[in-house]
Parts: sequence; structure tokens; C-alpha cells
Amino acid sequence: MMRAAAKRHPRKGMGNVGETGKRRGRLIVGLVLLASIWGVAGGRELAQRAMAPKPDKPATVGFTARDREPTDDEVRAMVDEVTSQVLGPKGLAAIISPGDKVVIKVNIVDPSAGASGDKGRGIITDPRIVRHVAEKVRAIIGTGGTADLKVVDATFDHSPDPSRKGNAHSFYWAHLERT
Repeated sequence: MMRAAAKRHPRKGMGNVGETGKRRGRLIVGLVLLASIWGVAGGRELAQRAMAPKPDKPATVGFTARDREPTDDEVRAMVDEVTSQVLGPKGLAAIISPGDKVVIKVNIVDPSAGASGDKGRGIITDPRIVRHVAEKVRAIIGTGGTADLKVVDATFDHSPDPSRKGNAHSFYWAHLERT
């Protein structure tokens, strides 16, 4: 079987016209696909931004601090103080009602992170805060009817059991209680 000789481009160094055409074609197809992906992704984001409600005022932020490790009573007082700053005198009752379903998203980012010998301490929400907020929520929503309270989180671990002791990155290793 004889192969047809490839035509050389008249300019030196341009190589085989057939190869160059294929490369250019692939490049153009790749650029069109890339532009399409960017267009769809960017267009979707722009549409989401356009549909999102525009805040009529900046977010309200509460702040409280102590110059030392707060006691359990101080933590409860601090939570109440910040809640009042942000939501007003009604506190959490301004945003939840009896019978509501409430999810509290704790911030267990990665139980294996943190200072050596103190893994999991600096990167999770203080469990005393979670407990106090959960108690406040439960007191408002109650326990009957449709009332439901869940405390949840995810550490972006692909394990089907995020609490498995054998997994060094699992919830099991997070310090959820103060010692």
C-alpha cells in the first residue's frame, strides 16, 4: 500500500500542512469547548447572583470577648449577649417558633488539625456554645409535633462513616468536650 506524500508548506519550518491543520483544528475545538464551559459556568453564576436577593443593609454582626478562657457561665452569658446584639431582645425567638425544625451547623473543620498535642482544639466551635444554643433552641421549639433539632457537620471526609475510630480524620478524634 502506497502512502501519498504529504505536501510541504511553502514557508520553511512550518512542517506538514496536514499535521498543522489537524493541530489548529484541535486547538480551535479545544478553545471553543473551553469558552463554552466558561460561558455556561460564568453565565450560571451571573444568573444566580442576579436572582439572589440584594441586602438592603449590611449584615449585623455581634461581638463579645474575654481576656482569658471564659467559664461555662461566662460562655452562656456571651452567647446571650451576642444573640441579643444581632437579633434584639427576643433573641432566637425572633427567628424560630414553637414546632420549627432547626439545624445547628457546628464548625468541626478537621479534627486532625491544630497544634501538636492539642489536635482539634483550635478549629472547632466550643462545645459549650453548641450546647447552650441547642438548649435555647429546644426551649423555643419544644419537643412535640413537628419540632425537630439536629446538630450536624461534615469534615469533607469521603468515608461512609465519619465517626469511625479507625479513621484519623473522623469526628471520633474531635475534642467535643472540655477537659
